[in-house]
Amino acid sequence: MLKNGFNTSNNFIVDSKTGIMGAGRKATLSFHFPECEGSVWAYKIGQHQHTPEMVQELSRISGKKTGVLFTPHVVPASRGILSTIYADIRGGLRLTEIIGAYEDFYRESPFVRIYPEGKLPHTKDISSNNFCDIGFGYDSESGKLIIVSTVDNLLKGAAGQAVQNMNIMFGYDQKEGLI
Repeated sequence: MLKNGFNTSNNFIVDSKTGIMGAGRKATLSFHFPECEGSVWAYKIGQHQHTPEMVQELSRISGKKTGVLFTPHVVPASRGILSTIYADIRGGLRLTEIIGAYEDFYRESPFVRIYPEGKLPHTKDISSNNFCDIGFGYDSESGKLIIVSTVDNLLKGAAGQAVQNMNIMFGYDQKEGLI
């Protein structure tokens, strides 16, 4: 989206829901499943350690300073992260154009799956695999593009991503040992 100039603002809202294992490594009472079951809560608002990384990469792609308002939430699930990203886009764009741009951008990324119009990812689609699934919606009232992505925080977020990075570093097919 940024690469193709589809946006009208370089400010994004990212609302993420993470399973308990994605919210921290420390064994604390608040992350014990019986304590989490039946409850959802926001954490580290305005101070999350991954916000600077998001700003850095989006700014690099766009060539200008990009703002990210990131609010993570813990949900009563053991794994998976589902993020909903809101972006202002140019009028007159069709969702098919945006999806096509994403397909082009991620063409060489074997673990990114772009969904067709009308289909959105679920965390169950990525459970126990190394994929990042991305779907799209558009709200005509607000003029916002809604991007929904999901990853398994234990595989794509940690172990699987480490194997993929090692494969790339040592010249192996990046899918080796992961598919």
